[in-house]
Amino acid sequence: MAQKTRRVRKIAGGKPKPRRKTTARVSARKGFTARSGPVVAASPVEVTCKPGADKAAVQLRVSRGEKIRYELLFRGAQATFAVVDQHGVVILSNQDPPVAPGRYLKVWPGPGDAVKVPDDLNHVLGLHFIAATAYAWRATRVAANGTALEPLKDCVYERSSQTDNFFDPLRVFTA
Repeated sequence: MAQKTRRVRKIAGGKPKPRRKTTARVSARKGFTARSGPVVAASPVEVTCKPGADKAAVQLRVSRGEKIRYELLFRGAQATFAVVDQHGVVILSNQDPPVAPGRYLKVWPGPGDAVKVPDDLNHVLGLHFIAATAYAWRATRVAANGTALEPLKDCVYERSSQTDNFFDPLRVFTA
């Protein structure tokens, strides 16, 4: 029977030290989880999301009146952001009037929004940290009567320098 061996590397003194996989870990604020995984490239933006609120995709039953409520809050002098789909349609941006200082809100699809059923859409949040230090993005699937059904995104994005930007996608399947 063949004996199993592990790859080890030697350190000073001749003692072997086992190899281990490296993963990125970021400490998260209370009530949030940090994204982690294999180190590919260092991101200058720290992202923390509430547990269960960092979904990659959602099935939206537009035929039943379901919608997505997008809310964006920012900290800093001025926000520079946009939520767009793959066709270049702007869903929410800093050009829209804020509902309160530092707070933007949009329910999609709104009256007059042409939505194909079924369809496969990519909604992407683009953030620029020129005059803002942090953003909070909440996307919630809501029923026709406005009742929250499911949190999709509840994340905070903080910069490490003014030149940082960040993009976070949400795939939307309409039915």
